[in-house]
Amino acid sequence: TSNLSIMVGEIFQDNIVHDHGLLARATIQSQIASPFYTSVYAALVSVINNKFPHIGE
Repeated sequence: TSNLSIMVGEIFQDNIVHDHGLLARATIQSQIASPFYTSVYAALVSVINNKFPHIGE
């Protein structure tokens, strides 16, 4: 979980609003490849959705 805060910081430095489709695909593919980390992906998506609710639409 300490990596989650680092990852969120790096994602927010990128143009997340423009590349939200790419981020969504990468998150889904990562979750499928590593279902053990589902809770981490859920936490990441929750933080992003909280900061940018229009991305989750």
